[in-house]
Amino acid sequence: MSNYNLLEALADIAYIAGNLKYYGGDSRGDIATFIELAKEFEKIHKKTEWGVDEDYIDAITAFAERKLHEILGTPFTLELKESTITKWAIVYDYKPA
Repeated sequence: MSNYNLLEALADIAYIAGNLKYYGGDSRGDIATFIELAKEFEKIHKKTEWGVDEDYIDAITAFAERKLHEILGTPFTLELKESTITKWAIVYDYKPA
């Protein structure tokens, strides 16, 4: 994984967490969580051709929101384009309520 891709994913996850008003109770712990999530996202998508296979913004948003809601134990809803939802549902084992 390239440093740029990892840093981009990390920045996007932190941004998404901010939009969700995410706070796990310990800022250092939250940063460690964001780093691990970025690594996981990049590992899953190491062969993805963004814009061809999948939309990057939709994918990182769905991934981060799901993971952060899981950590907090809060409900998660998904609002993405149908084509992205289908692929995302398979990769992340998402089952709508």
